[in-house]
Amino acid sequence: MRRLFLLFICSIGVVSLFGQSLTCTDRIWGLTKIWKDVSVNFYDAHYLSSIKWDSLYNVYIPKVMAVKSDRDYYFLLQSFIAQTNDGHTEFSLMNFLKKDRKTDVLPIGTNWIKDTLYVTYAAKDWLDEVPLGSRIISINGLSSEKYFEQHIYPYVSAKTLQDKRKKSSFLFGIGLLEDTISISFITPKRIWRHKSVIYDGFKFRYKNSDFVSIQKQMVHKNSCYEHKVAVDGNNASYSYLRVDDFSRNFRVLKFMDNAKNGLMQSDYVILDLRNNPGGSELTADSLLMYFVNGDTLNTYKSITRSHNSFYAAMGYSYEKYRDYYQNLHEEMMCEEEFVFSPPYRVEKPLYILVGEFTYSAAEDFLISLKLNFPNRAVLVGSATGGSTGAPMVCPLFNGLYYRICTRFPLTPIFQNGLQPDCTYEPTIDELLNRKDCIFKHIEYLYNISVNN
Repeated sequence: MRRLFLLFICSIGVVSLFGQSLTCTDRIWGLTKIWKDVSVNFYDAHYLSSIKWDSLYNVYIPKVMAVKSDRDYYFLLQSFIAQTNDGHTEFSLMNFLKKDRKTDVLPIGTNWIKDTLYVTYAAKDWLDEVPLGSRIISINGLSSEKYFEQHIYPYVSAKTLQDKRKKSSFLFGIGLLEDTISISFITPKRIWRHKSVIYDGFKFRYKNSDFVSIQKQMVHKNSCYEHKVAVDGNNASYSYLRVDDFSRNFRVLKFMDNAKNGLMQSDYVILDLRNNPGGSELTADSLLMYFVNGDTLNTYKSITRSHNSFYAAMGYSYEKYRDYYQNLHEEMMCEEEFVFSPPYRVEKPLYILVGEFTYSAAEDFLISLKLNFPNRAVLVGSATGGSTGAPMVCPLFNGLYYRICTRFPLTPIFQNGLQPDCTYEPTIDELLNRKDCIFKHIEYLYNISVNN
């Protein structure tokens, strides 16, 4: 979230307004378009029925008619689509916020570590007032959790708590120009403090270099692909592979060719996906094939929507077609078959680092691995974000868009994100001292495996 927040700071414009004000007709049209598109394309029709999606649409009509600004309208759309509780079904405000003169940022930022909210980055000139690692106890008189539940979570599209918390940290840092929040917190030296913080970061023209941070996912660079060989405390060698996304820019063949010598010489392999938000499922599957046997991979069954106008017409009179008539018909998609013969195979013990920043196509990688080769690797870390599934991108107006998840895995192992085989979450002290102790846990696991 820090990287996204700082990119937002660096890209914001403060010299132009974001187009003309929308009319009431425009606003109703935008709400209606989202309602219709989600009604038809969201993968889980029965969930939409359970939250009374059509009734929610009616509730939001007077709300969008009553708002006083485009800014408030866009946040209403964001809260409306967030009712789907899906991480890939969301309204993107970024293009608007980057150009909105009434939007500003806090000079501090936060992350949830386990169940506690900590200050994890701040402008350098704020560090004496609010040190990194300070534990936020209350915000505007409410507990941190209660404040987020009432003021942040309603705008967050997420299926799991870990995903909701991750995304909410970004939204918490953005607010209305000159708005003030009051926080009570305990510093790392156990000093209680109270501080008013103003959304006025742009006034000071902060740059990326003006911030200091600790990173929950223990990586400190922009998206990258890294491979190296190291030796653990028991004198066993391991290959460390870090893959921060599965975008089409990630050249699997080239990366694995460069890493081959180290992989062949090491005792075990660590694949770090803690900071991988996804990308192309084909790219992810290509990497997976290096670590499993066979040239054919069957991915996983999934669910999507299916429409048939003739069946819908018949559904008025015939029970057999009633779900088509009620717009509730869902279709199971069989496993996709992926065929790829990699230049070589890695058969060494494999440990995969995961966390809430492991997302989308990175989770596809893990689902296919666990369903088809359940004993091939040990997942170490915390539960993944819990969202994947072919989002449909729908343009709205003024360069804004929303996404709708059209497919979701049909497997119980993905109901709350993928769970690690061995749980490890860094403490705030480890983060402050930049100690990535997860490697000690893997060293311990490997040592047990070779001595049993």
